[in-house]
Amino acid sequence: MIRRCLEKRGMLKLLILQSLAERPLHVYGIIKSLERVIGAAPSAGAVYPALKSLERAGLVAAEESAESGRRARLYKVTQLGLKHLQEREKELKELNRMITCWNSFRQMGGERLFRLIREVIAVAPKLSEDQRERLRGAILDFEIRVLSIVKEVKGAGGQLGGDAT
Repeated sequence: MIRRCLEKRGMLKLLILQSLAERPLHVYGIIKSLERVIGAAPSAGAVYPALKSLERAGLVAAEESAESGRRARLYKVTQLGLKHLQEREKELKELNRMITCWNSFRQMGGERLFRLIREVIAVAPKLSEDQRERLRGAILDFEIRVLSIVKEVKGAGGQLGGDAT
C-alpha cells in the first residue's frame, strides 16, 4: 500500500536520491536499499522510470560498470541532486516519519486491518439487521479498546497525528 502511495506522489524519486546520497548503486542495490527503508521492495517497473526522470533532470548520473563479467549501470547522485535533497530536507524528514509510522502499523497487523475493512465493505449490503447490529457493536468495542491505548500514548507525551497511509 505504501509503495503505491510513494509512486503516485513522486516520493519514490526523493527516496532514490536519499539512497544514492549514501553511495552509488545499481538498480538492484537501489531496490534493496528502498526495501530496507520502506519495508517492501518497489518494482523495477517503478524504479526505472523514476531513475530516468532523475537522470533527465540532472539529479543523478549513470555510468556503465562491469562487475562479475556483467555490464550494469551504476547510478550516483550529482551535486544538483544533493542540492535538491537539501532543498527538500523538511519534506524528506516528513516522508521518513510517515514510513516509520506505516512500518510500525504494519508490524502490528495494520494490513490485516485494511483487508478486514475491505471484506466488511464488500458484504455490507448483504448483512441482515442482526448482523449489522453485531458488527456495529464489534466496531464500537474495537474503537474503545484502540482509543484507550492511543490515550495512554498521548498521556505519556507521545506525539500523535499525521497521515501515515
